[in-house]
Amino acid sequence: MKLFVRPLFYSDLEESVAYLSETAGPEIARRWASAVWHTADELNQHPFFGRERRDLPFPGVRSWRVMDFTRWLVFYGLKPKGIVFYRVKHGAVNLVKLDFNS
Repeated sequence: MKLFVRPLFYSDLEESVAYLSETAGPEIARRWASAVWHTADELNQHPFFGRERRDLPFPGVRSWRVMDFTRWLVFYGLKPKGIVFYRVKHGAVNLVKLDFNS
């Protein structure tokens, strides 16, 4: 499948790496970022791992836990030409208020 990454995914990644570097240390931040991309690769291979999130106000969005960082979620969707990665967020945030359009 072709992989598409939305700008908010990159923003989430950058913000989370900065946060984790400051609070948990640079090694944890590096491992987390690597795990996010590894999860994206796995989802690209097996796009139906994640569940459809009908509880969110964005049709067709799915989520799957980041490998080894199971409190973090990758939000993505399936399109005819590939898989689209929308966001990566800690599961404790208010998911209903997340923007998936940018």
